[in-house]
Amino acid sequence: MAGAGNMISVLILTLDEEANLPACLDSVRFSDDLHVLDSGSSDRTADIARARGARVTQRPMDDWASQLNFAMRELPFRHPWVFMIDADERASPDLVQAMLKAVGVSRPAERFAESEAHLSPLQFANKHRGSRGASAPGGWGLGRAKPFPIPERDAQPTGDIAAFSIRRRDFFLDGRELRRVQATPRYVRLFRPERVSFSRLVNPVTHVHGPVGRLDGDLLHYPFSKGLAQWIARHNSYSTLEARQELEQEARDGSRISLRGLLHPDLGERRRQQKLLLARLPMRSLARFLALYAARGGFLDGRAGLAYALLQAWYEYMIVLKKREMLAFAKRRGE
Repeated sequence: MAGAGNMISVLILTLDEEANLPACLDSVRFSDDLHVLDSGSSDRTADIARARGARVTQRPMDDWASQLNFAMRELPFRHPWVFMIDADERASPDLVQAMLKAVGVSRPAERFAESEAHLSPLQFANKHRGSRGASAPGGWGLGRAKPFPIPERDAQPTGDIAAFSIRRRDFFLDGRELRRVQATPRYVRLFRPERVSFSRLVNPVTHVHGPVGRLDGDLLHYPFSKGLAQWIARHNSYSTLEARQELEQEARDGSRISLRGLLHPDLGERRRQQKLLLARLPMRSLARFLALYAARGGFLDGRAGLAYALLQAWYEYMIVLKKREMLAFAKRRGE
């Protein structure tokens, strides 16, 4: 991996993301090394990415962990750090500044700071949702933006840190922030690619081989940017992969849940153990609803919090039903 100073490469996984990709790319235009790993889009995703200076690599999606592990091994990142962002996410100005400072950039993104640093995270979120227009037919887009000037580099060591976790803020259909109802507020998104690996067919867990730091600044997430029907269709697909994942894991590991794993300092291992625990709870969809709506205070998010908790409970119940269906099919086949 050739590197030029302590800048950051950017990785975006896509499939039919012409509606979301323009605003996503605009939020990371501090980087001079943008990579889009596309799994066979039938819309203008690849054209939009190339027009904004991104390098597009095509690879059919088998599962999420395989796709991400391929990216870590095979994509020609120019810089030693990689920021991974989804097409329906936006890097806020504060997050950009925090990331660049963390990897040793002394004067990060000055033009960006001048133009948008005064905005609050919510103002930035509303601005970068854009409007339905020519840049992304049928979806949220922004006009084409010029890239940031390359910041001055001042090689300041980050010690032995292998990755940084980032706080993510999610927004519902009406733009209301889901402040309480989310289960996991922080995700590992900035890392050295040679020091991370991924597991699970869907909702992958990031395994970091080394210490993990924490960054300030917000990653803004719009999971309903394409509407409720698309969210439901996507999670219907995810629930199939989750059911397969759980059955494979149960066949391999039995029902072992590690208390040490639940308290592990590694965020990825804690998430993996939490998923194992949730999969074994009786009435897990109800448990999921109560955990999000009552225990985490989702009721304070109003109608949006109630709706989101119910959607997550539905998702868990779909996993349960699909596991039963898969087991029934296997029994009929005599497996």
